[in-house]
Amino acid sequence: MAAEGGRVQISFPQHAAALLDSLNRLRLEGKFCDVAVHVGGRIFPAHKSVLAAASPFFHDNSG
Repeated sequence: MAAEGGRVQISFPQHAAALLDSLNRLRLEGKFCDVAVHVGGRIFPAHKSVLAAASPFFHDNSG
């Protein structure tokens, strides 16, 4: 636990991995997918916010 600027921060090292795992599970189940990415004749359901957070291309082209 570390104090920074009057705030208390608690580290959960596995949180990021667990969050990404949950988001991927939702995507695989087709839940909350709000875009479809078409690549080589295949369609991949996706979460717009995840694409935008992971890639400047999608961040700059979201709308």
